[in-house]
Amino acid sequence: MWRPLKALERHGVAVTAVPCAAGGTLAPAYVEAVLRPETRLITLLHASNVLGTILPVVEIGALARKYGILFLVDAAQTAGAYPIDMAAMNIDLQFHPQ
Repeated sequence: MWRPLKALERHGVAVTAVPCAAGGTLAPAYVEAVLRPETRLITLLHASNVLGTILPVVEIGALARKYGILFLVDAAQTAGAYPIDMAAMNIDLQFHPQ
């Protein structure tokens, strides 16, 4: 997911990366803290392909809904292995290569 974001950045789209903790966890409060009025999309991996950490999709999805921001989840590592309920998780767009 990083390559497309970097390509958009070269075309003037502002990209903000929120780092995970050393163990691969992500606090939703960190995401909320960097949201700006012009934020239009939150993208999130469902799981780390390095550490296997499942990220807080439900909580980040709730933030996206709260602020009226589209939410994209990269489920390349989890599609078919973990249940994904797009409506319950507030996911607007999902990426998983076929």
